[in-house]
Amino acid sequence: MLNKNCILEIKRTPSEYIRGIAIAAVVLEHILCGVFGVISGHLASIFGIGGVTIFLLLSGYGLYQSYCKNGLQGKTFWDKKMQKVFIPYAVITVVFYLYMMVRGDAPAYPALLKNILCIDYARTMDSTMWYMSFQLIWYAAFFCVFYFNGPRIGKLALLMLLGLCFSGYWLKGTFLDCAWQFAMNAFAFPLGVGLGYVTDLFNRAPICEKRKGLICMLIRIVVFAGSLTVLILAICKVIQISYWKWGLVLFFVLYTLLSLPKREIKILKWLGKNSFMIYLVEGKLISIFTLLPALKENVALYLLCYAVAVVAVVYLYRFGTFLFDRVRRYLEEKYSGFQI
Repeated sequence: MLNKNCILEIKRTPSEYIRGIAIAAVVLEHILCGVFGVISGHLASIFGIGGVTIFLLLSGYGLYQSYCKNGLQGKTFWDKKMQKVFIPYAVITVVFYLYMMVRGDAPAYPALLKNILCIDYARTMDSTMWYMSFQLIWYAAFFCVFYFNGPRIGKLALLMLLGLCFSGYWLKGTFLDCAWQFAMNAFAFPLGVGLGYVTDLFNRAPICEKRKGLICMLIRIVVFAGSLTVLILAICKVIQISYWKWGLVLFFVLYTLLSLPKREIKILKWLGKNSFMIYLVEGKLISIFTLLPALKENVALYLLCYAVAVVAVVYLYRFGTFLFDRVRRYLEEKYSGFQI
């Protein structure tokens, strides 16, 4: 087995920390710019688009690594996505729809179905859910491309071609209000897959351990130094880079820095671990908070109440899934062959 210093990979702990930073950036963009208007559009786009870029990059990388280890079994692939992604999304969507019915501004039932199926490109319920539609498209594209035999570099090229379609607004008539969001984040997912492909090639290369360790160290130094240089030049306005590229260089800089601490950074770990659930509710909570105009008079109070609400929802959902699992196990034990 290779020494861990000879393996080129994105490790779980620092990537979890980065997810925590990314979801915090997205939420702050929606609140500080969308609700209070206290930060510039430029900074808000760095927070928002940059944060989404990080999520898509890690998603593409994670899918490729899973494919390398376990292959691509159709039922298993979609079962995992249903359990971890689409069922939580559907539950939160239905609950929010019921709230909208009570509030009196719920759209017609077909809109609910479109939202659950992630095909509401007009974003009639929650405008932040465009990401779910985009993620579903990338999941389906990855599955279709990697299901069949063929050179992996060719599969990666097909994903990049799809990204090119998004970036060029070629499918604007289909994706309506989501088209510009898809365009802004067009290449993050295939780049994540590409990153997984390159690291996998390197790790399987027949190079002696000592030399591979030196090359690993050199690659990490070059990537960090290059990303940090681009970041500094962009901050100083010496160069201009697109917003998704801000996310890319921030990812590599933050990953290196967050790989250094020996002690656990608990708040970032919690945010990263619960980042998907936070994403599912953050736009909906902002919508609910619009009914509390007193909060809009104080940014700090708004952020505090919002944070409390997010934590409450996360733990409430955890408790609900715990109860569901207990009931499911009880029924499976009591009634042989029963499955949920």
